[in-house]
Order: sequence, then C-alpha cells, then structure tokens
Amino acid sequence: MSYTFILAAGTFADTAIEEEHLAGQPVTVRLASLATPEEVEQATADADGIIVTTNPVPAESMARLGSRVRIIARAGIGLDAIDLAVAERRGIAVFHTPDYATEEVATHALALILALNRRIVPGDQVARRSWKEWRLLAPIRPLGEQAAGRTDGRGHWVRPHRARGDRPAAVAGRRDPRVRSLRHDSAAGGGACRGG
Repeated sequence: MSYTFILAAGTFADTAIEEEHLAGQPVTVRLASLATPEEVEQATADADGIIVTTNPVPAESMARLGSRVRIIARAGIGLDAIDLAVAERRGIAVFHTPDYATEEVATHALALILALNRRIVPGDQVARRSWKEWRLLAPIRPLGEQAAGRTDGRGHWVRPHRARGDRPAAVAGRRDPRVRSLRHDSAAGGGACRGG
C-alpha cells in the first residue's frame, strides 16, 4: 500500500526535504495549491493527507477534501487556521508541532534584548554616518543595573555599593577555606585570586 500527501504550496517551493526523508518509503508527496475549495478538491482527489503551514483550511475547504484524506498535518504551532470541528466530524486526525522553533524564538528574543540594551542598530547608524556622534549612544548600561532599576534620582543609573564585610572572601582579600583550587595572589594587591 502506498500513501499520497499534498504539501500546500505557498510556503515551500518544492518537496525536496520530504522526498529525502521519505526515500524508500511507500509515500509520495506532491506540491499543490490549496488556496480555494476548488483547488482543494482537485489536489486531494487521490490524497491520504495534506501538509499545511500557515495555509487556512476552513470548513468550505474541508468539505471538498478527497474521500481518502484522513490526516491534516500542520507544520507549525497553531491550529487556529484549521476548522477542527469539521475535521472531527469527518474523522480526520489533525497533527501539529507545538514545540516548533522554540529555541530559535528564544535565541532571537535574547538577541533583540541585547541589541536594544547595547544599542546595536543606533550604533551601526552612527558608525556609518560619523563617529563624532558617538555621544548619542551614551549611556549604555549593564543589563543587571537596568533590570534592578537603580537610579540616583536624576535618571542616572548607579552601581550598588556593598560594605567590605558583604564582599565574598576572595574579593575581600581572605582565602575561602571551602575552595581549595583558589590561591591567594598577594602580588595583585591582596584582593585577587586565581586558580591554582
């Protein structure tokens, strides 16, 4: 027995990845437009399932799916573009990828946070125009100070100061007996330690 899947055109230009992954399997993947109910009817006449990304599959298109279609696979997170009630009535299983691109989204969010904090875009613009404008970029504050929201009352960010007794032993010039890999470095002013 062989299976036929229709990959909705629009997001992908070809089926090369699917063909590579399904090599040697009794599965055929075709690229076709599923934009209108008429196209859905024509493309899925002999199909066992469809693969969509952001392509909507409303009730009108569901009604025109080929009689063999038993699977709708959403290559992505949300299911809001697929009429789930109609799929359930027709006995069509709907799959999606709820963890699609989570690492990429998280990495991108961090990159944007850092770009905002370090003023990457304005810095690029200043570098392209004239470095004489570098003062437009000041002040660039460490993230920890921004997160804590500490100011001196005039809108200037300030670093917290701790009493000498609050400092870690290595910084205060004392050796922490629990850390055997640290060696006191008296040549560096008595307050620095390095691995030993």
